[in-house]
Amino acid sequence: MPRIALVTAREAESLDEDLPPLIDAFAGEAVAVCWDDAAVDWLRFDLVLLRSAWDYVPRLAEFLAWCERVAAQTRLLNPPALVRWNTDKHYLSDLAARGLATVPSHFLEPGRHVADDL
Repeated sequence: MPRIALVTAREAESLDEDLPPLIDAFAGEAVAVCWDDAAVDWLRFDLVLLRSAWDYVPRLAEFLAWCERVAAQTRLLNPPALVRWNTDKHYLSDLAARGLATVPSHFLEPGRHVADDL
């Protein structure tokens, strides 16, 4: 069975209620690992799966660079290009333009204020 890293953020470990049962379901083959833990040897994992890396937003460039590094070392199940696309919530417009159902969304661009668009 492959050794699996379930990627989280330090603050999210206690908030992701699905993480403990998921780890149990893997019967010892999966562990929760913080994406920004410098002590982690990503080569020891066969698979790396993003779960609750919820602190990426204020550290986006660092997180995306981490994705690229990990994908070069092992199998990141969320390809870096897909992660990059998904971190910009405009991807919802891309999906809607392709005819997929999405949550109605309005995007407030950097430097704009809600009042500017009313």
